[in-house]
Amino acid sequence: MDLQISGQGGNDTRKGKGTSVSLRAHHLICLRLFEGQGYSRAFVENLERVLASVNAGTPVRVVTGPDDVCGACHKLEDGSCPAGPDEPGEITRLDRLAERLLAVVPGDTVSYPALAERALASMTEGWRAEACEDCEWRSVCLDD
Repeated sequence: MDLQISGQGGNDTRKGKGTSVSLRAHHLICLRLFEGQGYSRAFVENLERVLASVNAGTPVRVVTGPDDVCGACHKLEDGSCPAGPDEPGEITRLDRLAERLLAVVPGDTVSYPALAERALASMTEGWRAEACEDCEWRSVCLDD
């Protein structure tokens, strides 16, 4: 599998050969809600590849900063995310919330199929109230 991979420093340890997939914590929840939509066709295709890989059992390594989902994001600038791990912005806040709800920390290696059930359960444990209110993807993920 050839994933589009971006990252900084310790986040980019492979080139999509199936050893692991790197994901920010909030992407662990967002992937569970993915409905085939995204910023662009390239972004959606990349998400589909990432999701197929993790659903097939490729281990997930929780990271800070750009991950394998971010690889096709139009907001990525020279391999860096404007919402990097030390940026106190919204993306970092979502990562910390997801880490707390999913009981993961950066550096953990997890099984996505098992974690997907925890992600679904987290939807009722605070994610919707704390993360979805102002999300640009709200209409895609949630049945209001």
